[in-house]
Amino acid sequence: MEMRAFPVMAEPGSRWAEQGWEQRGGKLSRDGGVFRFSAKKIGEPDSYPGVFREPAVRDWREADGFSFAIYWPEERLAVFGIRVDDSRKQPVYAERFQKELNVTQGWNQILISRQELARTSGGRPMRLDHVTRWGVFLVTAETFDYFLLSEVRLGQPEKD
Repeated sequence: MEMRAFPVMAEPGSRWAEQGWEQRGGKLSRDGGVFRFSAKKIGEPDSYPGVFREPAVRDWREADGFSFAIYWPEERLAVFGIRVDDSRKQPVYAERFQKELNVTQGWNQILISRQELARTSGGRPMRLDHVTRWGVFLVTAETFDYFLLSEVRLGQPEKD
């Protein structure tokens, strides 16, 4: 079902999107039309809490971007990391795509261009024909209750 939904990478309303997540420092659930990531222990910081997923479709060469939205309920700024791997190993920072973004209270639209995705943090060309994992995580080591994620897709966000 996930392959048929492509270029959608995660859709909160679908049954297939409940499975296949690696969850760190919290628990992912569906909350209406969004994903909700709740802290494992409210009031206690965890290192790099977030979610990761292996895509059913690994060839991203035709994608013109990677888009979704993050809802951050807190008044204070948070730094989120977006990560894409082209290796089954746990690649070090320089050998994967990673972008850090400042997120403010409310909904934050995230759009990563194809040009950005085409290079690892160390400058090597990404193997966009062999994407093995992508993820969203909180970089700042702070306490939080939850954050929300919208539908995740390759390409531009759909207009309402």
